[in-house]
Amino acid sequence: MSIKSIGLAYCIDNAAVAAAIEKQLSKVVDHFEHFAGNKDQPDRPLAEQLRSYNGPVLLIVSDNYLKTLSCMYRGLQMLQDRRNQLFPIIVDGVKNDDATGQTIGVPTHFDRVSDIIQYINHWQDQYLDMRRQKRHLHDLDENAFNEHLRIMREISSEAGEFLRVLRTIPHQTLEELEASDYEAVFRFANAASDWEPFKRLRLNEKMSAQPAQSLQVTPPIVVTPPVAPAPVEEPVVVVETPPIAIEPVAIEQPIAPEPPVVLEQPVFEEPSAAEEPVAAENPAEEIAEEPSPTHDIEEELAVIFTTDDEDDDADDASEEDHDVPGAATSITATLNDLIQQCWDKAEQGQTQEALLKIADAVNTHPQVSELRFNYAAMLAQKGNDPHTATRQLQILLASNPEFDDAYLLLGQLAEERQDFEQAFSNYKSLADNNDRYPDIYYKLGVLLANHFEDRQEETAYYFKKAFKRNKANVDACYQYALLMSEVFDKPQKAIKYFKEALRLQPLHPFAWYDLALLYHRSGDLKEAADAYQRAAAANPEVKTPENDLAFQYIPPTVVQSTPLVNLNIEEHNVIDSLKQTINRLEALLLAREEEAVQVEPEPELPPAPKPGEGKTVLITGATSGIGKATAERFAAEGYRVIITGRRYERLEAFQKHLQDTYGAAIEKLCFDVRNVEAVNAAIASLGEEWRQIDILINNAGKAKGLSAIHEGQLEHWEEMIDTNIKGLLYLTRAVSPAMVARRSGHIINLCSTAGKEVYPKGNVYCATKYAVDALTHAMRIDLHTHNVRVSQVSPAHVEETEFALVRFDGDEEKSKIYNDFKPLTSSDVADAIYYIVSRPEYVNVLDLVLQGAQQASSVFIDRSGRD
Repeated sequence: MSIKSIGLAYCIDNAAVAAAIEKQLSKVVDHFEHFAGNKDQPDRPLAEQLRSYNGPVLLIVSDNYLKTLSCMYRGLQMLQDRRNQLFPIIVDGVKNDDATGQTIGVPTHFDRVSDIIQYINHWQDQYLDMRRQKRHLHDLDENAFNEHLRIMREISSEAGEFLRVLRTIPHQTLEELEASDYEAVFRFANAASDWEPFKRLRLNEKMSAQPAQSLQVTPPIVVTPPVAPAPVEEPVVVVETPPIAIEPVAIEQPIAPEPPVVLEQPVFEEPSAAEEPVAAENPAEEIAEEPSPTHDIEEELAVIFTTDDEDDDADDASEEDHDVPGAATSITATLNDLIQQCWDKAEQGQTQEALLKIADAVNTHPQVSELRFNYAAMLAQKGNDPHTATRQLQILLASNPEFDDAYLLLGQLAEERQDFEQAFSNYKSLADNNDRYPDIYYKLGVLLANHFEDRQEETAYYFKKAFKRNKANVDACYQYALLMSEVFDKPQKAIKYFKEALRLQPLHPFAWYDLALLYHRSGDLKEAADAYQRAAAANPEVKTPENDLAFQYIPPTVVQSTPLVNLNIEEHNVIDSLKQTINRLEALLLAREEEAVQVEPEPELPPAPKPGEGKTVLITGATSGIGKATAERFAAEGYRVIITGRRYERLEAFQKHLQDTYGAAIEKLCFDVRNVEAVNAAIASLGEEWRQIDILINNAGKAKGLSAIHEGQLEHWEEMIDTNIKGLLYLTRAVSPAMVARRSGHIINLCSTAGKEVYPKGNVYCATKYAVDALTHAMRIDLHTHNVRVSQVSPAHVEETEFALVRFDGDEEKSKIYNDFKPLTSSDVADAIYYIVSRPEYVNVLDLVLQGAQQASSVFIDRSGRD
């Protein structure tokens, strides 16, 4: 009766609890590995300590843990990557009571929104305090401080999601574990058979103890009951990311404007409506950043318009991230609930009542920034009173100049009243305050482009800055290229950025045509013609007879079969055009020779998009055999691939291989398909960009044993049924509802010729594959009306897999069943799967049955050799 090894991960403040748990389990665990997050060693985060440990881990979560940097840093990634290797145990935290000097308990809760918000607020306050301290610190290590600030910001932005994921992982409190004699720990460690002896051992100890002893923690924890009256019980609310306040939305005119609510005068002085708030301190004094157009940008603009861009990204690395992950003032759960209630009322048409209620709250709590911001947003969006909304935002910023969303809403209100200069000022203030605010530079560029034609240098500055901040912003890249081409006469720079835009969006409706114009202008007629053809393919509207002539694009079939006059183009016009083009080209070449102009090599045109770009496929059992080969094939074709399996190290190595070899986007999920809770938790843990699964390949399966029915091992039967049937069902149930909702998707089940015919001693394995065949037919009937395709592949013998090795429990001699004939390979099956997927969407391949040429059935195999 023993478990080989268990890890204990905890905050150092809870070392006594970890020691007590170790003592209880030491009777059955051979070795404990301790990993402690220590406030005095922030450079040794718990996640990094655990990286080299591959066994099961008991994660002791407390209030101390959730408030300790070394425990929380990279904690979200740890939960997502190792969720099947972690068993969280929830314990009370500890702290010293300043009044009594005693150690008291701090309950640890994260099952309600208000519980989660307290930890979000804690980390936001920690981050903001650090930013404020920087102004008053001297002789500090700037790089070390900035790195610490970055870590704090990362934790503050992930704290809510950390707790959400933690709730999805099966966990128990220490009290629950003790009451059940640690039964859940034994199940977690795959040692359920050891639990009954352990339970009896504990019972004997309790009976012999005088008096009976329970788990003691040294020093003892004295829990002080709260003094405040018990609040009304809150319902448990599950949220994706618990918000601190309602985010502003686009301003809309209500159907029936309601009279505005006039807020009573706050106790502090309000700035005049004509004045914009001025930050108490200049952010540039706090954190070094790039010059901005409202300061002195002449030098930087000169660099932008006169130099090449080899170092476009170099300055990004030196810039410090210093966005504020939330408002400076924390908000209690009660006020957060009040805000939500008011918005609910406003959405239901009770605008007047909602405004009165939130206005009263602002009067009661005038310094709570989130309340005043939501009041202003509600005035603008629901109350049709932008003037009062503007005044409230000015009051807010006078007391809290770091509240970023207020600048954004002020800018939106200014745009609504067409005061574009004021809108620019508001957006610029936001950029100065938090230059990492999502797409703020793009918003500045668009505003200038639409309303300030005389400020084109600034417009280019902001579009370039926007693209540097967000390399996925195609329009910022395109708009910058357009300005370089049409306004500043920088053709090489324009070509570079047009090509970058096309790399991101190969079918951009205008960029190819702009490239064609630039090539034509420079005399590169071959490149111009090629770019024009691509432009016409991307946007047929640009293809006109005039453009065909200008770019000398006359399809060869037309030239061969149609007289020139039939094109409605006079012959001498064509000849004149050719002569003019030749003359321009000669003049250009002569000018270049005389001036010895050095032309920067052009970046290569983007490759044609791969078939799988933009599509996501999930493959179970991807760490070996058919699943691994299939993942390789789909990654090579440009698909975003989610690989799953039980062996974390293999998943991690395979993910790196696919990324390095194909440049593919790969996500890994480590779980056992037989565990329905693990399946659901894994799918729920996927980030937003991975949740739309277009193709599900139910590949995970196995054969265990080869015995007559009266000699079969029950464990083998259960493992095959749980994996081959239940695992397929669990994944299908978790993924298919989203496909039905989108009316799009494809499910492919890995069956077998064992699902078509039985063979001696294959009884239960054949039965599971017959079940797969039946399920595939039934699923197709259920899902065809929802435009979801269901297919299957049924291979016979396949080598390059672990099938035979698993069937014979690792006996390598018995597993050598392919030495005397040539079976299929895992790549052959992967090709068949890809063939099914690559058919047009209206085509559904029902079943592909494959077997090697030397195999006629499950029992008739030519074993005369592999040649």
